[in-house]
Amino acid sequence: MVTDEQLSNMREVVGVFTDADTLQAAIDELMSSGFDRAEISLLAGEKAVDEKLGHKYKKVTELEGVMHLGS
Repeated sequence: MVTDEQLSNMREVVGVFTDADTLQAAIDELMSSGFDRAEISLLAGEKAVDEKLGHKYKKVTELEGVMHLGS
C-alpha cells in the first residue's frame, strides 16, 4: 500500500494493460482516488492500441473536428 507521503513525492507511474476493461478500471480507480483526468495519459503505438484495445479509443485527429464544431 502506498502512503499519502509517498504519493505526494511520486511523479510518474506506468502500467501495462492487455485489454480495454482493465485499462478503464485503472483509470476509474485513479479518478476516484483524486487524480484529475488531465493527469492521466495513454502512451501506445497505433498498432498496439488496435490489437489490444480495438477501436474503443478514438484518435486525436478524429476529435479535432468535433472540438472545432463545439467552438
